[in-house]
Amino acid sequence: MAASATSSPSKTEPRPTPSSTRACIRRRSGSATASEQRLPSRQAEATKPAFFVGLLDFLLANEADLIDFAGAAGLDPAKIGRARDALAQG
Repeated sequence: MAASATSSPSKTEPRPTPSSTRACIRRRSGSATASEQRLPSRQAEATKPAFFVGLLDFLLANEADLIDFAGAAGLDPAKIGRARDALAQG
């Protein structure tokens, strides 16, 4: 039997949800909401070290949150502080 022109998605690739597909269509057609239009730049910002410095600052600001996170991640809380410092230095 000949291979189908359409293939099923790879098992490692997430399938788009109906809402994410609609948002993509709205962005491309120019009818996206303001928050949908900002999404790509938010994703780009989340890859920068400054984003992670801010995230770690948030965790480090509250000892209870820091202890909970460190426990869930299996990390020494002091190591999280050192990681924050290393990211901040570039």
